[in-house]
Amino acid sequence: MALTLLSACAGVQIQDHEFCADMGEYGATCAHTLTTETRDLDKPTWDETRFGWVCESSDSFADWKAVIEKLCSVSGRCTYQEKQLVQNFFLRMTKINRKAQARLQSLKENDRD
Repeated sequence: MALTLLSACAGVQIQDHEFCADMGEYGATCAHTLTTETRDLDKPTWDETRFGWVCESSDSFADWKAVIEKLCSVSGRCTYQEKQLVQNFFLRMTKINRKAQARLQSLKENDRD
């Protein structure tokens, strides 16, 4: 599924991609950019899947969000729906980060018991 992000740049689109939060020995927690689909991967599956993936900090996502919002503001051409798409994308990335942290904490606590 592809949605046009900016009406000023009709050829620029955001594709639905999966992002995963690496949790070391506990595998990974993954979510999609444009859907609510999520999945948890155990360590062996994650080790097999993650080959060639790129890791990025949550600060980098915040920087991208600021740039996109500024572009919308400066161009004045982003529709309300396009602004919501950007907002929802970054909200999902924040949620996956929180979910991964909570899952990691829970798994660590279970290991101690």
